[in-house]
This record gives sequence, C-alpha cells and structure tokens, in this order.
Amino acid sequence: MKVKLLLICLIILCSCNRDINSCNNCKTMIGKLLFEVNKIEWGEVCIGKDYENIVRVYNPTHKDISMKIFTCLPELRVVKFGSDSLNCASKEVVLSALACDTLRFTFMPRDTSLIGDYSKGIFLEIDGEVYMKPIEMRAEVLENFDSLTSKELLSVPTIDVEKDTFSFGTITVKVTIPVKITNKGKRNLIIRKVESDCTCTAAIIGNRIVGINDSVILKIVFRPMGRYGRQYKTIKLYCNDPHLPVIKLIIHGDVTVN
Repeated sequence: MKVKLLLICLIILCSCNRDINSCNNCKTMIGKLLFEVNKIEWGEVCIGKDYENIVRVYNPTHKDISMKIFTCLPELRVVKFGSDSLNCASKEVVLSALACDTLRFTFMPRDTSLIGDYSKGIFLEIDGEVYMKPIEMRAEVLENFDSLTSKELLSVPTIDVEKDTFSFGTITVKVTIPVKITNKGKRNLIIRKVESDCTCTAAIIGNRIVGINDSVILKIVFRPMGRYGRQYKTIKLYCNDPHLPVIKLIIHGDVTVN
C-alpha cells in the first residue's frame, strides 16, 4: 500500500514538474498572462488547407483569469484544450491560478482574397480589458492546385514576364517602369494580387484577367519620397499559374539630390 501511495505521489510530482517546465518559455506578457510567443509564423500555406500551431499560456497570479479572443477572423479558430472554440468574442475561457494551459490556433484560409502576404494581429480581452499588444500572425497564402489532374495541368495558364529585374538608373524624381506580362498558356491568366515591400513603390495593372496569347502592362511606379542613395525594392505578383504562382520582380537604381 505504501509503495502504491509513493508511486502515485511520484507520478503527480513528475506531472507538476512537466507542467512547470513547459511554462518556462512563457515570457511574453499580455495583461496578467504570460504567453510562449507573441508571433505565429505559418510560413507558406495554401487556400483550402488547415494549419495548426500550439501556444502555451501561463497564469502567474493567485486568481483565475478569464480570456476572450477580441479579434474575430473567419480564417482563425482558437481552442483551449478541454474547452470550446474561442473564435467568437462572446466566448471566454478561464485560466486557473498558477497554471499552464495550451491554446491551439488553427489557420483555415479559404477565400482567394487572402492570397499574398498575410499579416493580422489577434487582440485579447483579459478579465474584461482589451489589450493593444496582439499576438501577430504571418503567412504567405498561395492558391491551391492539388485538385488538378495531370490532364488538367496540360491546359493551364502560363505566365511569362519579359524579365524579373529592372534598373531605373539614376533619378531625382519618380519613375515609372512598364513590365509586359503575357499569357502563353491554354486558359485565362488571373492576376490575383500585386504587392510591394515599400509604400514608395506602387504596382498598377489595368486588367487582371489576361486571355490566351494576350498581354497586359504592369506599371511599377517608384517615388523617392526623401530617399537617397542605392535603392532596391521588390514587387510580388500572385497568379493562377500552377507552375509559377508567385513571381518576384526587383527594381533598383540610385536616387540623387536634385
């Protein structure tokens, strides 16, 4: 009997130690809670698939704390192990005093409008107060072509860009760089999204649907806006070509004082 009691105590002690050790990395404070991370990097994801990430959270106080997800996103579900989903702001969970809990974040991109660089902040309501320090979520969302058969892959759009690097030389004022994009495939080419890595660079395209053997001009406009010296900017183009769903265009040059 004593041996059994001792064994039970050891199991409980080991379980408690594992729980404490699992919370050693919870160092990001939001409100009264400590989170393992303040940023979730999903990496490259596809429309129509689900992706999961586990985040530990620790309540270091001697009181139970309630928590809600203040930011409601249709592409996100958050579940505390053993509880209901928190993806709706009307639902809350209680985190026990001096306890470590696990939150499961599920990213479910469905809408093609999400294609491109995805960046959202998840704001939390803790004990009735909304905190402006979010848990950041980042991903690069791509179109999903897994359902295409080998036969269908023979009749797809094919994007062709004259080149991917452009020099604008030495300038003092804004410059516009035309980029010719041609569809050499067997279906209409759809330009889903065009993004730049700087507010000084804009990408303008007239027609996002390019017919078979047709072309369209993408205008890249660079405004120095107080910048001087060597400049290096990137534009990403997302499309429905399964062989080349993302194209990176680079512009570079020098800006001098007028």
